[in-house]
Amino acid sequence: MGARQLLAGGSGDAPKARGHSAILIADYLLSRPGAALTPLHVIKLVYISHGYVLARHGVPLIHDRIEAWTYGPVIPVLYHALRRFGRHAVPSLYYCGTRLADERMGRREEFFREVIKDKIRKAIDDVYDEYGRMPGKRLIELTHGEGTPWRRHFKKHGGGIEIPDSTILEHYRKLADARA
Repeated sequence: MGARQLLAGGSGDAPKARGHSAILIADYLLSRPGAALTPLHVIKLVYISHGYVLARHGVPLIHDRIEAWTYGPVIPVLYHALRRFGRHAVPSLYYCGTRLADERMGRREEFFREVIKDKIRKAIDDVYDEYGRMPGKRLIELTHGEGTPWRRHFKKHGGGIEIPDSTILEHYRKLADARA
C-alpha cells in the first residue's frame, strides 16, 4: 500500500481532509539534515509554515485546529505529541511509519515527496531556512507581536480560542507582500 493510500484509508484517493496533519509536517521538519528542534521550535515552525502556505498558495498546510494559548499560537494535537520532550530536541516523530534504518535508505524522503506536493515542501523549506535557526525567544516575539493572529484572538484567562485560517491568511499575506 502506498503512502497516499495509507493516508486516505487505503482507497488510493488523495486524503479527503483539507491540509495535512500537523504531526506529519512536524516530522517533515524534523527529518531535515541537522535539525535540532525543541517542541517550541517545531510548533512555531509548523504554525509559520501554515501561514506562509496559506498566503502563497491559498490552501491550508494543516487541517488541525490552531488555538490562542497563554504562550502563543498552539496546535493542540501537536503540543500533546511533543510535550514529552520538554525543552529537549525532538529526535523524530516517525509519523510516516519508517524506522531509523529506513532513513538511511531514503524511504522517509520518498514518503514525504509522495505525500507533500513539491511547491508545499518548498514553502516549508523556505520557512525552515529563514526561521529554523532562530532562538525560541525570537519565534515567540514574532508570533506574539502587535497585530498578529495570536494577539487578535488571545483573551487573558481564556485559552483555547481558535485562531481561524482567515486571520492567519490575512497576517501572512501582509508579511509576504511587505517582502515582495
